[in-house]
Amino acid sequence: MDNNGDGDFTFSQPASLPVVIFIVIYMVANSGILIPSLYLLVKRQNHRVIKYRNIYTLVPFILYFYVFSIIESASIIFGKPKFCTPVNVIFAVNLFFVTHMLLTVPSIVFQTETNNSKLNGYNTLMSSMAKQFNKFWVRMFITGIFGIAHTVIYVVVYYLTNIQGDCNRTAILVFSIDALIFANLLSFCLVKLLRISDPFFMKLEVIICIAFNFPTMVIMSIMYAFTPQLFPSWFDYRWLYALAGLIFTLLNCVFPVCLTNDKFYRWLTRMTNSKLLSSDSDILTVSEQTALMLKSGIDIVDMVINNDVLCESLKQFTIKDWSVENVMFYREVDKFKANFVSFSNIINEGDAVRVYNLYIKNGSMSEINIDSISRRKILQAIENHDITSNMFDTAQTQVASLIRNDTLPKWQATVEYKTVLATVIASRSKSGSTSGNTSGNTSGNISGNNSKLNGSSNNHVISVDNSTGNNGDGNYNSSGSSLPILGGGNNN
Repeated sequence: MDNNGDGDFTFSQPASLPVVIFIVIYMVANSGILIPSLYLLVKRQNHRVIKYRNIYTLVPFILYFYVFSIIESASIIFGKPKFCTPVNVIFAVNLFFVTHMLLTVPSIVFQTETNNSKLNGYNTLMSSMAKQFNKFWVRMFITGIFGIAHTVIYVVVYYLTNIQGDCNRTAILVFSIDALIFANLLSFCLVKLLRISDPFFMKLEVIICIAFNFPTMVIMSIMYAFTPQLFPSWFDYRWLYALAGLIFTLLNCVFPVCLTNDKFYRWLTRMTNSKLLSSDSDILTVSEQTALMLKSGIDIVDMVINNDVLCESLKQFTIKDWSVENVMFYREVDKFKANFVSFSNIINEGDAVRVYNLYIKNGSMSEINIDSISRRKILQAIENHDITSNMFDTAQTQVASLIRNDTLPKWQATVEYKTVLATVIASRSKSGSTSGNTSGNTSGNISGNNSKLNGSSNNHVISVDNSTGNNGDGNYNSSGSSLPILGGGNNN
């Protein structure tokens, strides 16, 4: 393995000029990609896509591999002996940072189970574990335990053994043992991971990371660690780690930032899901929907959630979208208002506490994403026994905005949406035709005919009475104005 006559080091001489130029270009490019991407990652940390990735462990993970790739690149330029100690230190503290990726796999699996638990209203073992995994102190505790164990094992092996050859071979050997242990520990979650889908492409991110780095893991963690004599003298594994650093930067930093762009997110969603509509032209934009709803005097979110068929379809979609708590909370607040008893504060307070514990309280099973001020005001109202029918209105408005601007556009892009839309239209058409009202102003009458559903119209429309609005059972009484039901487009 030693190509320089030195019994302890390989590649002890500085690299040639062409190699140096290439490495410098690589380091500049890697830094140029990482720095702005990391800035945007931190700036957009409250975005749903990034929030689920747990930025407090993600950023150290990204920086760790960046520093690792820079040190390995520098060792190629100046010669390996000068960087043996820094590389050994990097290996020794490996699990303090890499644990982020190890925890991401079970988090995705557990989070999927959690969304089913939200809908059913009970906790399961996996949902309880998912909640714990998402807590900052739990992640730090697990990271600390793994990191300390790895470092202790490394120090013991380093000082109690005399492994000959490459100066970093001891570190690589310990790392390989850790990799084999974690591969076995995570095997159950990895198998489950292949059978589920997540709305934020964390699964895709993990799979690509594994696919790109699996050859490196096999070569370094198994073959080189235990049988270095199999490799030719020109083999330099540092290039593999430099490449791994760039891959981790692109996947774990640049990719999440790109997902915060709506156009890129929708494009990737269509590319990875054959059940979606082919293009954005098939649906109305959010601004168009909102304008039409305001003109008609009703709210798009309220219309969908108060229609049992549409709401059930939306609810099933939000389970996959990891946002079912928003729909449940919106309906729960409507129920709270409908059941509000003006002369019995005891009953009202009981209902308010239940809503708070389910959706508002920090760490609750179905916690919604609202600002801290609104959360605090609701808590203060309960503590002061100041229960009013509109105490959840601000939170409901914030949740409605999330549904309107984030959930509905994604739901509209699914085949399931078009199917349920056709069902609703057919049902209302049948209801209108059997009422015997020939004037066309029957409650639930659909403007147009079935040819519109077959692609001859740009929008599915339903007649709505601006004066009466929702009659309470999800149907809208008509008196002439036309309202698109969340878009439509060509259904060819």
